[in-house]
Amino acid sequence: MGNESAQIFNVVVLTIAVLLQTIFLIGIALSVAKMRRSVEQFTADIHRFLESASRSVDILNSNMTQINQRVQRRLQQAESISDEVLARSRVHALTIDGLIGEILHTAEYASHELWRITRGSFREVRALNAGLRAGLELLYKRRRSRQW
Repeated sequence: MGNESAQIFNVVVLTIAVLLQTIFLIGIALSVAKMRRSVEQFTADIHRFLESASRSVDILNSNMTQINQRVQRRLQQAESISDEVLARSRVHALTIDGLIGEILHTAEYASHELWRITRGSFREVRALNAGLRAGLELLYKRRRSRQW
């Protein structure tokens, strides 16, 4: 009987050990199942977040495209306006350059004519002065010669 009771004791201990292992395995299986549900919930939440983010990115992309188009139009308008202003400035610069050239030419012509006229006038005045002196000398010489 000693051997049988040792065997029964071993079987009882072994049964208790197997029972405890089974309880632990069931607990582990339940924990894994809960974790799987949590992971699935987490995955679903991430999926919803990514869908929402994707819609937001699409809207942002659309808005950025519209902004880019507006900026391009404004840049084209600014470029055309600056080209027009530059063209007008060139025309004005050429016109002013022509006017200044004409003014300088007219001033040079006026200066030359003034010099020519005054030079001619001075010659005439000198000639008149010389003629007047000669006439007065001649007149005084005749008077003196008559008086004596």
